[in-house]
Amino acid sequence: MNKDIINKIFDLLDQFDKIRLSSVNKQFRNIFILRKEKLEIMRPVKCLETFNSKPFLFLNKKRRKTFDEAYLNTNFLNKIHTLDLSNTDIENGFDFENVHTLNLSYSYVTNVSMLGNVHTLDLSHTNVSDVSMLGNVHTLNLSYTNVKDVSMLGNVHTLDLRNTNVVDISMLGNVQKLILN
Repeated sequence: MNKDIINKIFDLLDQFDKIRLSSVNKQFRNIFILRKEKLEIMRPVKCLETFNSKPFLFLNKKRRKTFDEAYLNTNFLNKIHTLDLSNTDIENGFDFENVHTLNLSYSYVTNVSMLGNVHTLDLSHTNVSDVSMLGNVHTLNLSYTNVKDVSMLGNVHTLDLRNTNVVDISMLGNVQKLILN
């Protein structure tokens, strides 16, 4: 992987995520060592933050960050289990098919056609309107979106449609958990 890409991603991470990522990826560990970053007092690890020994990348730093999509290439994304891009300026739902859990809430994303194989997908508070390609997603949050047509989402296990303009839910008979209000 290109060292410039690794350095750019590394700059976006907080101290805790740098250490965790460097513990599972040799290239990140080498960058961490070369930078000679000082260890600071870290917050305790929570049970929910461990994801099958794959790195958890969290880019939401309580304020909107500029996110350069060119720095996330497919090779890196194949190694990410959980990716939180909420509250970022990301616009394209480019190829995240190998990411297990993806949070794009409060982002500028509109095209999500490539996200059909994501297991857990949060698109709440976005301008997404076409979700026809998301029928294979297990858990899908579409609350506070512009979605109207959900006819192709009959295979979704858990579907959150709070505060949407969806009128016809007749095709959602196989949905195990449907949240409307």
